[in-house]
Amino acid sequence: MEIIQFNEFVIKLLNNKFGQSFTTSDLSNRHYSFSSTEFDFSFPIALTNSGGESALNSKLTRWLDNASEKIESNGHYLFDVDGNVWQ
Repeated sequence: MEIIQFNEFVIKLLNNKFGQSFTTSDLSNRHYSFSSTEFDFSFPIALTNSGGESALNSKLTRWLDNASEKIESNGHYLFDVDGNVWQ
């Protein structure tokens, strides 16, 4: 998946999931980062190799659902390639 398509897809998914307006941000050199007024998320660059939109949607939704108990406003959440989340 191209980087532009990846960014657009992740922004749409995060906007829908959190009801926020996300944009790309420059929080890390090894991750793609997305920020809103209340949240910062960083995902590994390797996700662009996850296949199509369906596979990416499944993976990101699963990761975010698994981390939902940890995710709070005004936090930065860094995901590794296995879907583990770090604050």
